[in-house]
Amino acid sequence: MFKIRLLDKNSVQIMDKHRELREVAKDLGYNPESVIFLRNGLPVPDDEIPKEGEEIILMKAFSGG
Repeated sequence: MFKIRLLDKNSVQIMDKHRELREVAKDLGYNPESVIFLRNGLPVPDDEIPKEGEEIILMKAFSGG
């Protein structure tokens, strides 16, 4: 079990199933190419599988011009 903190929704989701973060993003309705994952304030690759008890932040990425 690990936690995903959704910054845009100000909520935390408990994830029972361990799988790659890109799959977690899809399951939560996000495009994995438009989000950034953070652990302890540092980016995490989307192919990483979180460890038991970790909390990962999912943040929408924005670009502009």
